[in-house]
Amino acid sequence: RMEINKFKILIHGGAGTISGPPSGREPYVQVLKRIIANSYSFAKGDNRTAIDIVEYAITQLEDEPLFNAGCGAVLNRKGEHELEASIMDGSTLKCGAVSLLKQIKNPISAARLVMDKSEHIYIAGESAENFARQHGLQTVPNSFFTTDHRLQQLQVSKQAEKIVLDTEEGIGTVGCVCMFNGFVAAGTSTGGMTNKMEGRIGDSPLIGAGTYANNLTCAVSATGKGEEFIRHVAAYDVAVRMDLCKMDVLSAVQATLCHRLPPDSGGFIAVDREGNSAMEFNTKGMYRASVDSLGIAQVGVWLELEAFTME
Repeated sequence: RMEINKFKILIHGGAGTISGPPSGREPYVQVLKRIIANSYSFAKGDNRTAIDIVEYAITQLEDEPLFNAGCGAVLNRKGEHELEASIMDGSTLKCGAVSLLKQIKNPISAARLVMDKSEHIYIAGESAENFARQHGLQTVPNSFFTTDHRLQQLQVSKQAEKIVLDTEEGIGTVGCVCMFNGFVAAGTSTGGMTNKMEGRIGDSPLIGAGTYANNLTCAVSATGKGEEFIRHVAAYDVAVRMDLCKMDVLSAVQATLCHRLPPDSGGFIAVDREGNSAMEFNTKGMYRASVDSLGIAQVGVWLELEAFTME
C-alpha cells in the first residue's frame, strides 16, 4: 500500500494592527485558504521534501499582489522595490539568503539556489541577480512588482515624512514553515518597509533573525518590525528556548514574544519535527493558515481561527 506521508504546513502573510471591518479582510482570508490548499495538494505529490513545500508555498505568496513580497511588494524612498528572502533546511542546517533583488520574480527561489548551488549562504544585489539568472530563474522589470496601492502608500508615507512598516494593515512579510516526515524547514520573503532607505536590509533574509530551522528544535519564520527581530535574534531565540529550557514549541514562541520582543513587534509561525506548531503574535493580528496531512486546516487574521477541511 501507499506510504502515507505525515506533514504540517503553516504560512503567514504579515502581522500588525490590521484595522478596519472584518469584511475588508475577507479577500486575504480567501487567498490564505487558496494558498494553503494548493500547498496541501503540492505536498501530496511524489518525492516531496519539507524544503520543496516551503519554497512552493512562498512562491505562491510572492505571486499574490495582496502581500508585501514579490508582486505587490512595497516601495523604497526612491520608488523602487528591493526584495529579500531566506530559506533553511532543518535536517542539514543548510541555508540560503538573498537581498536587494530588483528583477527576480521569486526571491525565495533565488535563496534556495544560493543554498543548493553555491558555496555560500548569503549573496546580495546584482551578484545575486546574475547568479539567479544564470541558473534560469525568471526575471521581470522592477515595475512588475508595483501595484497602485503601494504607490499610494509611498505618497502618503513621503508626505508624513516617515518610514512605514506595513503594520497599519499588517501586510508585511510572508513565510512558511513545514514538517514533512519528521524533517523541518523554514523560509521568509519580503519587500521590506514603505519609504525605507535604499539598501536597507531587514530580518527576513537573516538566518536566526527572521528564519531558522533545526530538526532538533523547530522551524521558525517571523514577521513584524525587522529591526527588533534582528536585535533579539528572534527566530533563534525560539529554537534555543526549546533546546536549553526544554520548552515545547508553543511555549517557546510565546516566551520570545512575551519576554524578549517588545509589545507590538510582530509574530511567528513555528513547527517541530513531531508536527506540533504555533502561530502566535504580540500585535493585534497576523495573517496565517495551517494544514496537516489529514487535511485539517485553520485560517485566521485576529485572535479567532476558522477551521476548515481540504476537499
